[in-house]
Amino acid sequence: MSVKKFSRKRRDGIRELLKFLKADNFNIEEADPDSSGKSKRADLILNFKGRKYPITVKRKASIPSATLEREKDDGDMLIFRKNRKNWKVYMDLNLLILLLLNNRS
Repeated sequence: MSVKKFSRKRRDGIRELLKFLKADNFNIEEADPDSSGKSKRADLILNFKGRKYPITVKRKASIPSATLEREKDDGDMLIFRKNRKNWKVYMDLNLLILLLLNNRS
């Protein structure tokens, strides 16, 4: 895949995700690569309860999701980490949105 085509697909993915999250009334915007701080490190910035969360959008042909799906079993999410590293969460984006928007969680 050419670099030009890849960057177009990545831009399209960023716009699609931005539109998807804005439709659920999230305070999200495209990051400014010329700024400093969190905006420089990400493609999108999610503002949630007074904090900024940088989001990087990648287009991958192969990801280890098959292994993660097997390990997740019938649960909604999988929480894992390497030895003494930060915890990571694997879940569907729709579930994350439900958790963020649900006041009972």
